[in-house]
Amino acid sequence: PCETAPGILVVDDHDLVRLGLRTLLMSQATSVGAALEVHEARSLQSAIEAYRQHAARIGLVLLDLNLPDSRGLTGLQTFLAECPGARVVVLSGSTDPGLTRRAVELGAAAFLAKSADLQSVLDYLHREGFFGAAAGSSATSGGGTPAGTESDDTEVWTAGGQRVRLTRR
Repeated sequence: PCETAPGILVVDDHDLVRLGLRTLLMSQATSVGAALEVHEARSLQSAIEAYRQHAARIGLVLLDLNLPDSRGLTGLQTFLAECPGARVVVLSGSTDPGLTRRAVELGAAAFLAKSADLQSVLDYLHREGFFGAAAGSSATSGGGTPAGTESDDTEVWTAGGQRVRLTRR
């Protein structure tokens, strides 16, 4: 029997990105014996509607910043205002440290660059419990995905673009 993990809402206006992420996420979940529900939206408004409809089953929203009905951080702000209980991770083509810092200041749980190493994105989702593992809160701030470690340490990107190791303490 598969363990059910919290679902993920993928919000991106590009069909290929949504389909690719859905396929990758579901494949990864299946490989570890977990069941993962992946929802999709192609606009900010459809994302808000999908989240409201499935909020009890969505544990994470991967939100692109450039959608047909919003640009930049206004989409993040609007989504969080309309869905205040949502846990949102920004998914962006930008690697601008200032944008990263501002997104986290506005309430994003993390900032994942579309150009990031694929394994670091999967590591982040594993640590956060989206493939059936016990959900744990990693200290993610700044502009990138934390790198996986075997200890209690977590690596994060600072707003200045440096990778630093944070201990649980």
